[in-house]
Amino acid sequence: MKKHLSAWLSLLLVCMICLLTACGSSGSSSTSAVSPSADASKNTASAIQQAQTVEAEFEMICATTVPTSDPIYMGMDFLGKTLLEKSGGRIKTTIYPNQQMGKSDSENLENLQRNVIQMTVSTTGTLGAAGNIPEFEVFDCPYLFANNEKLFLISEGEVGEMLAEKLLEKTGMRVTSSYNMGFGIISSNKRPILLPDDLSGLKIRTIPSTGTMEAVKSWGANPVSMGLGELLTAIQQGTVDGLTTSPGLYVSNRMYEVQKYGSNINALPIFHFNVVNNEWYQSLPDDLKVAFDESIQEYQTEVRELERQDNVKALQTLRDNGMEITELTDEQRQVFADATKPVADSFGSICGEEVLAKVHELLGQ
Repeated sequence: MKKHLSAWLSLLLVCMICLLTACGSSGSSSTSAVSPSADASKNTASAIQQAQTVEAEFEMICATTVPTSDPIYMGMDFLGKTLLEKSGGRIKTTIYPNQQMGKSDSENLENLQRNVIQMTVSTTGTLGAAGNIPEFEVFDCPYLFANNEKLFLISEGEVGEMLAEKLLEKTGMRVTSSYNMGFGIISSNKRPILLPDDLSGLKIRTIPSTGTMEAVKSWGANPVSMGLGELLTAIQQGTVDGLTTSPGLYVSNRMYEVQKYGSNINALPIFHFNVVNNEWYQSLPDDLKVAFDESIQEYQTEVRELERQDNVKALQTLRDNGMEITELTDEQRQVFADATKPVADSFGSICGEEVLAKVHELLGQ
């Protein structure tokens, strides 16, 4: 009996050893099968985790009017993580989305100048108004820019540098990057928009930009300047009939709930500059300025791609939620362009003849 028990115990021990060996071998195989890209992701995550254990020396508070689903917020989140890693945890980023710090770009810019927040983004017309710099309005000249490449040629060249210098001198706000949220569509809850006559008499919400408002007037509509935070209620109450903005902002602000018809007229870019408080930036030691500048470059590349992808998805989302989005023909768009020609021809009176002439020269027009 004792011999049989001893034999069974020996057999059980051998089986357990084999099982443990097999398990160890299986784990080793999984580790060696990790791809290089997964390794890189793990290294980045590890670096961010390590940086999070360091006590931050500086905090950058960012504010935006958009929700967390919008590429503006996602870009800020990307910047925060990149900056945390590159600064070794010495710069922490806190983001306030969804109008928590300001109901409009204007309010966020006011908070930025007071150093209540350290970073925000703004449309060009609003930024120009904040510094009384009408030259920023050149980006709102109807049908001046055919695509993003033309826009970035101007924003990153000598015209953009001149505007950044003026803004810094007048307001203490430092331009760090630029991107386009897309070329605006125009919409109504009354009827399809195929020609300017279809806008006749309608009240259309615009950004606070003289150029945009003049373009809307040229199509026979009445422009109404207001922040996106007020817009849903204004349309529900009949104060406004429609709006013009980027497809992504229609989605993130749920405009498909109150708008039935939209048309892709491609007249005006919804162009934005990213700005930081220069006093805060100058307070950074040299090595952290380098980390910040490098992070901003990566952020600009990331947010431009996010916006590009979002525009494609947003148009489909609007259709999926019941909006009738019309892709106008070249002939139909030309009718809109012809209607705005008097506005474009006299746009020098809005943004300044010198800057408009320079943009035309750089664009080869």
